[in-house]
Formats: sequence, structure tokens, C-alpha cells
Amino acid sequence: LFNFGDDAEDLHLPLPPGRWHAFELWEERYRGIVEGALDCALVDGHASRVVALRPGREEPQVVATNAHIGMGILDITHQRYDPASGQLRLDLDPSGRHERRIFVASAGLRLAAAALDDAPVTFAVDGPLVLIDVVVDAAATLTMAFEKD
Repeated sequence: LFNFGDDAEDLHLPLPPGRWHAFELWEERYRGIVEGALDCALVDGHASRVVALRPGREEPQVVATNAHIGMGILDITHQRYDPASGQLRLDLDPSGRHERRIFVASAGLRLAAAALDDAPVTFAVDGPLVLIDVVVDAAATLTMAFEKD
């Protein structure tokens, strides 16, 4: 979203039908699930908001990364969730920042463990999101095991 004017303005982005995870890049802020439109209040003159929109599914999924302005489009080459095992697997590419944070919507499940190429990684929970900090110097696989509370 761009404000090409000189004064701060409220910006409005109509969305396609459905539910969308919205995540702002510059502030690394999860806007939650949105429907119908995305509203950004008082965007400064000549400023922008870069927002990733991902379909809001009822399963764990990546909502963004901070590796690149594409927020996952270049650095996550494949994402798959297996409901039977509760595992979310991400194939990661070293594109963008090597030290990166991956933001995952947990869909109400609890993350029990995470591993990068079978080496355990730490994670934090921030409301509906799981935050995972990793270093990716070569193609790698991040595996997350989710379970019901």
C-alpha cells in the first residue's frame, strides 16, 4: 500500500473473497485474519506498508519470513502440512538474509518441537504465532511437530 501524497492518509485495500492472514513487513506485525478489506490507518506521506497476504487455512502455515521483502516467496520453496502426523515441513532456500525469523500461524495447535535438518531449534510463541529463528546458509528443511493442547 502506497501513500503518494504529502499528508498522512488512511489506506484501504479491497481483498478477494475469503479469509487472509495479513502480516506487515517493516514492523514485523501480524495483523491477524482479515476478510473483505485491509485498512491501514494514518500511513505517513510518501510512505508505504508492505503486507503479505496468505489464505487463512485451518492448519499450521507460514504467514511470513523476514528473510526478504517477499516474506517467504523466495526463501520457502515448499510447504506441506500432514494432519495425520501433525508435521509442518518447510523447504528453505538461502535467498535473502541468512539469519531469519519465520512466522507460523499455529491454527490453535501447540508446537511441541522444531528441527532444522534434524538439529533442534528453539522457538517462541506470540499469541497465535510461533516465531522460529534460524540461520540458512544452504538449502535446508525445517520440520515442526504440532499437537493439540
